[in-house]
Amino acid sequence: MTGKSARSTAMIRQYMAGALRIQDSRRQHRGAFAHKLRLTIHTCGPLRKGCANMLCIAAAAAHLKHWASTDMRKIHLLLLALSLMPILAFAEDECTDRPECWPEGSSMRNGLLLVQQQNAAEKLLAIKHQELIKLVSSSSTEEVRVDERLLAALKTQQVAWLKYRTEECELVGSLTGAGGTWPSTYANKCAVNHTDQRLRRVRAAIQCIEKIPNEKRLFEQNNCLQQLAPLTNK
Repeated sequence: MTGKSARSTAMIRQYMAGALRIQDSRRQHRGAFAHKLRLTIHTCGPLRKGCANMLCIAAAAAHLKHWASTDMRKIHLLLLALSLMPILAFAEDECTDRPECWPEGSSMRNGLLLVQQQNAAEKLLAIKHQELIKLVSSSSTEEVRVDERLLAALKTQQVAWLKYRTEECELVGSLTGAGGTWPSTYANKCAVNHTDQRLRRVRAAIQCIEKIPNEKRLFEQNNCLQQLAPLTNK
């Protein structure tokens, strides 16, 4: 049995079980209502007791009405949930947002796989870049502090690089002239490549700085950061 068939079968079983629960609930509701009514009559006694007795009946009737409406609301909610099950089953069968929803070699499958790679790489890049900022900041000494302009420039350049990557990869995808969703797939591949390359440079900068003795780090770490501007420092 395929995954979709198994899910559909499970949905049908749940639907039937829900319908049986409604039948039982309605049966129990009628029996419980009759019991509540008998209890009210027994509690309040004959009508000959006058006004006090009428107040008792009014209070009991209000309680009975609240109980009945609350119980029926539960049945209505169950009916609503069951009515939505076919829609949910259809939505689950219409799988479009995961790579396995699409045929091998299709642009959508490749594109979604690349998006998964890109999300993982970008998350790691953000962590490593923050680690680099912290490492550079920690090189201050009692006499000399790290240049705040340098720290600001590192942060600003990272934001600018992300924007540059997005726009360049959009151009790369468009230049393929491919049809359908293939341009987006090529753009995703471009973004993965750029992110991997950037991640390697950030890691290399971290390793370079960590090799410098602490007493010299503040004055020599800038050389390690040059590789983050490859277009200028060729």
